[in-house]
Parts: sequence; structure tokens; C-alpha cells
Amino acid sequence: MSNLQSSGSDIVLEYSSGTSMNLGTMLQRIRLEIHRNAAPDDAVTKMAMISAIRFYSTYAFRFNQKTHTFLTTKDQQIYQTVGEIDATGSGVTEVAEGMPSDFISPIAVYYNSTGDRWLELQQVSIDKMRWLTPTEETVGVSSRYAIFDYDMYLNPIPSSDADTVRLDYVFDVGIPGYYHDGTDWVFTHPFSGKVLDDAWTSPWMSDAEELVRARTKWDLYFNYLDDAENAAKMDAYVGLAFGNLMWKQEAQQSKQRRHSTRV
Repeated sequence: MSNLQSSGSDIVLEYSSGTSMNLGTMLQRIRLEIHRNAAPDDAVTKMAMISAIRFYSTYAFRFNQKTHTFLTTKDQQIYQTVGEIDATGSGVTEVAEGMPSDFISPIAVYYNSTGDRWLELQQVSIDKMRWLTPTEETVGVSSRYAIFDYDMYLNPIPSSDADTVRLDYVFDVGIPGYYHDGTDWVFTHPFSGKVLDDAWTSPWMSDAEELVRARTKWDLYFNYLDDAENAAKMDAYVGLAFGNLMWKQEAQQSKQRRHSTRV
């Protein structure tokens, strides 16, 4: 695609094809694309970028989906979060029972009590779950689930130690944090908690860099630069970047389905 520019000197969005960036190159590119003498400083830009990542962190993209399975325990309804995210972000310690600690949101939950057939569970609210399960006498093969405070509740309560729950979910790729220490803004690594440097990289800056960059610039135009015209343009380009990312994902999944059915 050709570069899209606004009238005047501001570059609204320069498209790319999933260029891998680190934090430093992302900030530099945003500064160049906003192209103003009084462009937002790095701290403001980082906060807008982190806000963009946080906004999309619950969406299921091809780079933040994972499957976790665990075994049920007879007469146990609640399966708590277990394991710990490695300080470097390299993985999660999984165990046989419970929710993974890098869980953000569910995509689908399945239940297997026969060894060969998976039943997709219906998600319900925690209030309905408590209404459905007034006592521990409601046992059997689970058909519903609720997630509350990152713990999973099953109904009916499993009556077997041999059943398997499979959770397809959005996992935590890593969202940096920030706080003000009384003098400056401090930005921290999403897993180690150490000060974030410009070398930090993430799938948010490779697979989704176009979307994160567009959303960051929309935030800066709307909330920092008070530029309604360019904010409106960026709002449209955020939608284009989101659609482009989802189209690439669907195209990849379609290709995988064709390969899996080939004989």
C-alpha cells in the first residue's frame, strides 16, 4: 500500500507489512509520523502505546492464543489459578489441575469425560453459577463454566477424577507498566518489573505493530495534541489496521485448514 498522509505536514499513518520493531524504533517512527516541532515527549508516547496494548490485550490474535488442559477432581467445583509466569516472560509452569497464570480471557472451554468426544461448555455469569449450584450434591458431567477472579467454576460439579478440561484462551503476551516516582515516569518490563529499555520487543511490535502504532497516534492526537481532524482520520485508520490484522489471521487459519484436509 502507498503511504497515507493528511493535508498539511502531519503524517497520519505509514503502512507497513508487519515490520518487527523494538520500543526505541517504535517511538522514533511515531515521532517521525506525527512530524511536529512540539511532538509529544517519549513518556507521553510510551503511556499512549501501553494504553493501546492494554486495550487490545483481551482480543484473540494469532500470536496470543494458547491451549491449556487440566484434570478434574471429584466433587471439586473451583479450579484456581496455578503456576507462575517466568520473570523473563519465556513461559509458564503448568500443572495438572487449575487455570494457567498467564490467562487473560477465554476463547472456548471444552470438557471430555469419555476419552474421545469433547463437549463445548456454555459460559455463564458467576451469579448464575452460584444459583445453579446451591449445594455440592449437583454433580455429574459439567456442561457450564464461569470465570471469576481468574478461577474457573464448573457445573455440574465433576463426579470423576478422570475428566479433562481444555481451555482455549488469550494469554498474557506482556503489557509494560508505569508509575511516577515523584520526579519522573518510570516504565517497567511486563514480567521482570525492571526498568524498561529501548531494546524491549514484543509481538505487539511485530505482528500487531501497525495496529498499536495507529491506536497510539489516535490517542496522542485526541488526548494530547487536541487535534480533532487528525484524530478522526486516525480513528478510521485504526479500524483499517485492525481489519488488516484480522484478515491476515483468517487467511493463515484458512491455509492451515486446507493443509490439514489434504490427502
